[in-house]
Amino acid sequence: MEQRLLDHLHRRLCRRMLTIAALLALACFGLLHAVDLEAAAVAEQTRARAERAERKRAGAERLDLEARQGRGEAEVRMRIGFFQRAAREFGLPPTLLEAVTDQESMRNPWAVNVGGRSHFPATKEAALGIIAGYATRSRSASYDLGLMQINSYWVRTFGLDPAGVLDPEANIRLGAWILRRCIDRYGAGWRALAAYHMGNPHRDEKTARTYAFQVLRRHYELRRARLALAGLPESVKK
Repeated sequence: MEQRLLDHLHRRLCRRMLTIAALLALACFGLLHAVDLEAAAVAEQTRARAERAERKRAGAERLDLEARQGRGEAEVRMRIGFFQRAAREFGLPPTLLEAVTDQESMRNPWAVNVGGRSHFPATKEAALGIIAGYATRSRSASYDLGLMQINSYWVRTFGLDPAGVLDPEANIRLGAWILRRCIDRYGAGWRALAAYHMGNPHRDEKTARTYAFQVLRRHYELRRARLALAGLPESVKK
């Protein structure tokens, strides 16, 4: 009898202990879940603050870009006219000249490259200062100037003033003349574009082909965009 009573009490005690353990486990789970929810809330607040800061920064950049674009709108229209006049003079597609400019200088009229290093100063005076400082170290130093990155070889060959070569209209016209010479020599293909960029298109054919492909791809993008604006099909030939 006593043994049965002890067994009964033992079973009841075990059930109670299991119940208590289950309740403790649920309590711990609830506590952990609450901690997780709090951590998630903090993370969400941090993410939201970061997004607001990013939107604010992006908005400021957009407003700055729009302001700069607005200030330069008339100048951009004027340069497109330069491309069109030079293209007519030398029998070239204007979008090809624009594509070369995009690849060479990203349409920065004061872009200069000295010793293989590109610079994009904000003013013509700053660009001339970079060239002057570089040229003083070596009279034979090679550099490129302006929208179409006219090489110093042409500056020296024709006794040109770097300040005059930096003039956007003069730069585009001289670049169109050089490109026309390259096409007349190498034909209307990748070699002519590579020759414009590196002189000898066979010096590094892989680099030459890559450059030419990038220019041609941009040329066709610009051409499609102009045809679309004019409401003409892409099959129209210029």
